[in-house]
Amino acid sequence: MMKMSLNFKLIGGFLIVALITAVVGIIGLLGIRTSAEDIDELGNQLIPKIISLEIMKIKQIEIKVSMRSLMTPYATNDDYKRQFDAIEKSRLEFAEAEKEFEAIPMSVKGAELYSEIKRKLDIARKLNDEFIDEAEHLLDSNYDKEVLTKELTEKGLTGEVQEAFNAMLASIDELLAFTKDIYIKNIVENAEKSSIMNVTIITIASIVGFMLALILGIIIAISISKPINTITQELTSSSSSLESAAGQVSASSQELSSGASELASSVEEMTSSIEELQSIIESNSKNINEGEMMMNETMIGSKKAVDQMDLLKVSHEEIRSNSKKIEKIIKVIDDIAFQTNILALNAAVEAARAGEAGRGFAVVADQVKNLAQKSADAAKETSALIETSITGVDKGYMLGENVSESLSKAVELASKVSVLMDEVNKASKEQLKGANQVTQGITQINTVVQQTASSSEETAAAGEELLSQADVTKTIVSRLKSIVSGKAEDIESHTTHKTNNKHVRQIEHVKKQIQTHTIHNPESQIPFDEF
Repeated sequence: MMKMSLNFKLIGGFLIVALITAVVGIIGLLGIRTSAEDIDELGNQLIPKIISLEIMKIKQIEIKVSMRSLMTPYATNDDYKRQFDAIEKSRLEFAEAEKEFEAIPMSVKGAELYSEIKRKLDIARKLNDEFIDEAEHLLDSNYDKEVLTKELTEKGLTGEVQEAFNAMLASIDELLAFTKDIYIKNIVENAEKSSIMNVTIITIASIVGFMLALILGIIIAISISKPINTITQELTSSSSSLESAAGQVSASSQELSSGASELASSVEEMTSSIEELQSIIESNSKNINEGEMMMNETMIGSKKAVDQMDLLKVSHEEIRSNSKKIEKIIKVIDDIAFQTNILALNAAVEAARAGEAGRGFAVVADQVKNLAQKSADAAKETSALIETSITGVDKGYMLGENVSESLSKAVELASKVSVLMDEVNKASKEQLKGANQVTQGITQINTVVQQTASSSEETAAAGEELLSQADVTKTIVSRLKSIVSGKAEDIESHTTHKTNNKHVRQIEHVKKQIQTHTIHNPESQIPFDEF
């Protein structure tokens, strides 16, 4: 079975959690893009279509109003000319709105309805042209006002002209209703479905991610703690046996006290160097662990999060830009509704002046006024919703900026970690120098102790048993190091004994050092290359 180091397990666990977080973020980003597409379709296709159709309808009503004004018996020649000009202007503006509407893509059903409008428009325009030509002819012939009014009224109020007008307006209303009902319904349904789907996916992904992270944490914790606990128990048991054997050695090592005194000063210096070296090793080990964890977590998480935040900020900018465009279009609709209302008021005044003949026209003017008021109310409600959307997008943008700033600080932290790792490397080099000095001291002690150890057979027999127990302890400690670092290492074996004789304690410690250290080099014990 392949062994994994402690660092590999921890980094792998946090990397999986980071990937799960990235997946949830990507899903949220895709949901935002879908909403942006719906808003773009609403602002660039649906609303321009409605505006163009409303303008076309209004212009046809203006033409109808101007034609009815020609039937007024109190109109002057200037009034007739002004109505002719108004009809021509309305036709030009109708043509412009018609061109804008045709430039926007249409569905199959919308195209069929628009074809019907074109057909009825041709019929109505032909009848209008005949009416206008007749009016101009009668006006140029200097007919009496009453005769002129009567002739125009007979032409303008015939069923054929009225039916053509009404049929054309009905077709425009039908296409308007189709555009508003079908398109808006589809956009709202798509937005609702997309929102529900995104919330569901994000919720599921979050729950699955949480469960995976929890399970992974439990597995890692068990894989680390269980072997260490077992090895620790074994190490404790072996240490007890080693302590018993060491007691026997202590009892038989009284003969070595005279030779041990010669080594006391050297051992004290060596012990001081070893303690200093161990202190440096512990400090370096702590710095390396912290540096590796901070470096990997910060660099991996920060880079991915910065990229995601950049995409999120771009999406916020697109939504805010499209919302601004829609707000401008809403203002145009509101202005059109206001102008329509003014036209309706003017038409009502004209109808009042016409008396009985204008009563029907007054009803039409009142309906136009109501339609304009409804359009204005709808425009105001839509504008309020757009402003609310813009406010929400701005808040989201500010939050994105704050998150981006926090991520920048995380990247700065990673840079500081790199400096820390450099300092650890320098400390490791100093550690190597101290270890070399310890090696030289151990070599000198080895020469003296070999001469002293040969004087006692009891010490040699007890030393063999002590060496056997030391090997067991070394193997157990090696297994413990294997779990932490991912590979086995040669481990020194140290045992201390509580006695009242200072020289005996020193001799025992020195003999173990000779048995386990005489052929080792500090660089083989401390993997400086890994730093």
